[in-house]
Amino acid sequence: MKQTYTSQEKRLIEVLHVGSDNPITGSEIEKLTGIDTREIKKMKRPLAEKGVPIGSNRHKPYGYFIIENNEEMNRYLASLSSQRQEMEKTMLAYMRCEVGR
Repeated sequence: MKQTYTSQEKRLIEVLHVGSDNPITGSEIEKLTGIDTREIKKMKRPLAEKGVPIGSNRHKPYGYFIIENNEEMNRYLASLSSQRQEMEKTMLAYMRCEVGR
């Protein structure tokens, strides 16, 4: 079944490079498409659900890319898992806070 993409999704896909060795930064994407980093982050899950897995590097070379192979997918999933663990720690810290003193 052929996927349908929003005009914004199409613009993003057109500028993304394939593979983690050649990412494009959020600021470059914004200059080329008008799509800011916050919006890119929101688009990642819907695009993955449509079969376009977008990864990002938090180390050099920084930026976004279309995931090319299983190694890149596993590395990106490990990054998401680490991020989830940090968010859970933050949630627990907030749950222990006393408010309304």
